[in-house]
Amino acid sequence: MRRSAIALLAAATAVCAIVSCIRCTPPATTQPTDPGSGQGLPDPRVDEAVYFLPFAANTTYAVAQGAFGIAGQGSHAGQYAIDFMLPDRTPIAAARAGKVVGVRQSCPNVNCPFTPEACCGNYVRIEHADGTVASYWHLPQDGACVKIGDVVERGDLIGLSGNTGISLAPHLHFSVRAPRGQPGAGRFGTSTDGSMEVPFADVPGDGVPVLFGGYTSGNAVTTDRCAASQPAS
Repeated sequence: MRRSAIALLAAATAVCAIVSCIRCTPPATTQPTDPGSGQGLPDPRVDEAVYFLPFAANTTYAVAQGAFGIAGQGSHAGQYAIDFMLPDRTPIAAARAGKVVGVRQSCPNVNCPFTPEACCGNYVRIEHADGTVASYWHLPQDGACVKIGDVVERGDLIGLSGNTGISLAPHLHFSVRAPRGQPGAGRFGTSTDGSMEVPFADVPGDGVPVLFGGYTSGNAVTTDRCAASQPAS
């Protein structure tokens, strides 16, 4: 019985298993941010704390792993994080307006699903007006289309999905951390990493994506920053 349960868990998570991204090698280009400063952040009267799916409108992708993993097990155990099954180099759209506070894109295109010390993962982090911070993980090398200090609108294309770091297959690992000094929480209680559950305006029902669910984005692209970041031919 126990072996069957373990086998089932392994099969369900094999598509996109991720050990907590915090265990990846220390960020090389992240800069500290002061959530209380408000400098460069969207006006809270305009930014209504609404999230949309982190990929372009009218595209549909499935969830490979949801919040707190599977029955509290897996690489998302204790975390409010979502793995969206975006193929390699799919454009990533900002789920909410904010200021870029962390970027790493120097990691080579290598994945190491079971040996976190063997490689690192690329990411973009965006702070919102209320001090929450969204993380977009596993970008390919040079796959970020923004830099620290950039202010982005919801729907801006900010990078490309990839398979770097603690990952088995190309996908986007998305999570939101609570403001500094506040616990992250949701339907399963308090998280172990400060992440919090957030609903998406374009997800039916309660707005929370579930394991193996397929979702069509309503996140209209505002600015394609990836196109702007490409050198002229």
